[in-house]
Amino acid sequence: MVDFAVDLSRAYNDYLYDRFLSQESRLKGIAVLPLQDVSAAVAELRGAVKEYGMVGGLLPADGLPRPLGHQDFYPLYEEANRLGCMMAVHSQNSLRNNDLFMWRHEAATLAHVWPQMRQFTNLMFSGVLGRLPDLKIAFLEAGCGWVPYLMSKMEPRMGELLRPSKLIERGQIYFQCGEEMTTSRDLELLGDDCLFWASDFPHEGIVDMAKAVTEFLERKDISEASKRKISYDNPKRLYAL
Repeated sequence: MVDFAVDLSRAYNDYLYDRFLSQESRLKGIAVLPLQDVSAAVAELRGAVKEYGMVGGLLPADGLPRPLGHQDFYPLYEEANRLGCMMAVHSQNSLRNNDLFMWRHEAATLAHVWPQMRQFTNLMFSGVLGRLPDLKIAFLEAGCGWVPYLMSKMEPRMGELLRPSKLIERGQIYFQCGEEMTTSRDLELLGDDCLFWASDFPHEGIVDMAKAVTEFLERKDISEASKRKISYDNPKRLYAL
């Protein structure tokens, strides 16, 4: 199983480079990493960034036996810190949690949010970002409405650990936003330096991406200055473009 994960990650990253990145310099990739073997994941991230020009690596929000703040994964974060690339915690449905939901739309409502809340909380209490000041982590595919609530619960309990509000100030944590009706309120609570609009390409075909972008840019409850940060400035900083 571990060997399969390593081979599959390498095959996907090779395909991504050969089919897209080598053909169009404006496209930037995120590497799939075999976290079942952390040393192989470190090597895969290094090669993807240095040889293929990718801008980060993928961390699954669910499916691994240990949470992402576990010390076993620290070598990967240390490598990302050295490379100056981001890590993307991306939600997905896991077979581990299939028995938690009775209906498809119930799963669509909750399955992405719960794992992100768990991983965000675990990473914050691990203190790993405080020790690696060039490590940037983005939490994707679950919106950001849950973040202010968790921060209000976490920060009084963090002692000497670097708080999420400080990590936001240092530009180390980011959250996908733009589709929720609460975005304007989230901007009030989190500011507009840590939020960015994420397409989750290639979802085109499932979602009309051009329509989704237009709808976001036409929102009346978000200032033009914040729209620019969310759609342009923050992604540039996150991906070091």
